[in-house]
Amino acid sequence: MRVVAQRVGGAFLNRERHHEVNNTSTDGRRLYLHGHTIMRWKDDELWFNMSGWASVTTRSRINDVCELAGLGRPLSQHRHVQYAHDVEIPDIYGWYPADRHAFTVKLVEDALDVPTPLKGE
Repeated sequence: MRVVAQRVGGAFLNRERHHEVNNTSTDGRRLYLHGHTIMRWKDDELWFNMSGWASVTTRSRINDVCELAGLGRPLSQHRHVQYAHDVEIPDIYGWYPADRHAFTVKLVEDALDVPTPLKGE
């Protein structure tokens, strides 16, 4: 794990601001890579988005933060296809929960076109 990922990822998980000299920063609510939001807090869950960049660096930052959070390293690539928790990511512009169980539930709900309940329902 790179030092930048430890510093910025640790600050993000603690919901603190941190900016590194190079390409990664956080405002405590979102994690940015080259100015693109690649992770965010949604309620108390970590969510990720590759922002259309299926790059080694994007996967590395997301995997490093997930590992720091105790969620393992969910992202991988095989023959230019992106995977999360060994399941093909349907949309590299979409938002997905970093937790394996929540990720699976979201994919099933999306496949069944289940509407997301509003808060308070």
